[in-house]
Amino acid sequence: MSPLLIAEYMTFDSITLFCVDIYGADGFLVQPFVLAISDPSVCICAMRDFAEDRHIDAFDVWTADRALYGACMGEPGITVFAKHPSDTYTAARRNVESDPDIFRDMYVPQPVEEAPKLPPLPKWRARIAIYVRKLLTKIERADKYEIY
Repeated sequence: MSPLLIAEYMTFDSITLFCVDIYGADGFLVQPFVLAISDPSVCICAMRDFAEDRHIDAFDVWTADRALYGACMGEPGITVFAKHPSDTYTAARRNVESDPDIFRDMYVPQPVEEAPKLPPLPKWRARIAIYVRKLLTKIERADKYEIY
């Protein structure tokens, strides 16, 4: 039996996650992984990288996604099977659903808090600032003193 990768896409808080389970030749789950990828060609590269890390040359892919199925069809060393979505419910997807806060922190952009708007500068402070700037320019122009 050749190694099996069960791959599917999952939409999570408006981000598309690519969920894959890697099963070894013995049929046991080796490792699930989740990536924020939506392009099928990049997904194939990611599956190949994970397979090469585990010294797997050829593997089977189960998927319910048409785009991923079509992209895997012409790839050498990949045997792809179209399955029902209930057959591709992966452990990686279960991991995302069981602890969504981790993936929300990793992939969902957090809103940037704006700095509080400062009140306008009072006129008396503006006048003092003008006088202090004039005084500073007079001191800097003085030949008698050296400013570092």
